[in-house]
Amino acid sequence: MNIKQLNLITKQVEIILDESKNLRGKNLKLYKENHVEYLYYLRTIDELIKQLNRITPKINELFKKEEIDYEIPEFNLFEATIEKIREESILFDAEPKLLKLIFASSNILSFIRQDIVLPENAQNKLDSLTDEISSLKEKLPEEVYSNLIDAKETFEKSCFLGSSLISGKLIRSCLDKMPGNDINEKIESLKNCNLVRDKEGAPSLIKASLYGRNLASHDLSIMPTASETISFLVEAVKIAKMTTEYLDYTSSKDIKN
Repeated sequence: MNIKQLNLITKQVEIILDESKNLRGKNLKLYKENHVEYLYYLRTIDELIKQLNRITPKINELFKKEEIDYEIPEFNLFEATIEKIREESILFDAEPKLLKLIFASSNILSFIRQDIVLPENAQNKLDSLTDEISSLKEKLPEEVYSNLIDAKETFEKSCFLGSSLISGKLIRSCLDKMPGNDINEKIESLKNCNLVRDKEGAPSLIKASLYGRNLASHDLSIMPTASETISFLVEAVKIAKMTTEYLDYTSSKDIKN
């Protein structure tokens, strides 16, 4: 399940939780005052149950994948009719049903937020990167842009190692096009074009290059977290932009000469 789907499910469950809380405490009062409004009240609860039942298989599948020992049951509907309310004088047990909905929804949100959802800083970086990468479509070579999109979309599917490997491949490919025998000489080339500064860019470039090499070494102990993966993708975007600007600059300089 990708991040967009997870966010959609989270919003749906939040709505179910809020609406269930708002409906509490009205069961007996509505039953005594107006049977038609009481029927509408029960049908509203049924709609919340249907919403939760629709997404329950996906949530249970996600919990199983994440090894979370919790399974959401399928809730039965009231399926009330005005005849049952009026003629049989049935007072449906709405309050316990609402409490079960609230309990299930609260648990779902708790597990998602504590065990599955991205850290806030990683989500913020992803939102910013999505806009930045989109703006680079016409500025980067097609294969570079395509790899950035692949790395981002793989991250959104929560495949952090896969995303990091794509970012690492892209970083190595971009740096390989730069003159210099090692990362320090390549950074000097970028400095000469005012594309990198010691305090801002050099340390992060060196760190990204080293991290990429470690990933490519097939060291099984390396398993990137969400924060590490998105930070690595940030560096991939930065290096792709800098090396493309450098190559464009040197190419235009050669043409003038």
